[in-house]
Amino acid sequence: MKTLFPFALFALFAGHLFAGSPSYSSFTASGTTGAEVIFPADPVLQIRVVGVIGSSDKAASVFQFSGGGTPGVISFANTNTAATNIYVSGYVGFSTNDLLVIQAGTSNKSLTIFGLNNSTNIMTTSAVGIAQTVGMEIFDMGTTNKLKCGAITNQSYQGEAIYVAPRARPLRVVLDGTGYSSLDSVTVHYDP
Repeated sequence: MKTLFPFALFALFAGHLFAGSPSYSSFTASGTTGAEVIFPADPVLQIRVVGVIGSSDKAASVFQFSGGGTPGVISFANTNTAATNIYVSGYVGFSTNDLLVIQAGTSNKSLTIFGLNNSTNIMTTSAVGIAQTVGMEIFDMGTTNKLKCGAITNQSYQGEAIYVAPRARPLRVVLDGTGYSSLDSVTVHYDP
């Protein structure tokens, strides 16, 4: 019994040590005039960018980071993925030309707001592209923070907090280009 007690204590404390450990997630993307990745929001965790590597052919290209701001909840189901409107319970904090992210599990999409109508209808500049269900969240993405990339292959930034998104909000990272752009790796911590 005496020999089991130290092992039991170690197991108890070891479980607590790793319970709050951050989880890593990494995405890649490429495109012509822009590469985009969206990390989905977690209801209690905060997203912290710890590494970004990208390539672009544009001399003035920048990495753009934006964390979700104002949330909204979809109040009307719409399975028409070609629809350009989203019905929400209210859109206080959203404005015309704002960028928003619609979060649908593993499918996340960014859209630009074309207009607002009747306190519940958000119209977008392109098709939503996702079947909308009641309770899905959308986020106004707010201000964009930028880091220079330039016309280079494998521009790299590494650190403990290159960008920190607000708690329980998604993170959108974009790299622009003229004919080629690639987010070779964007790595984040989901921190408690």
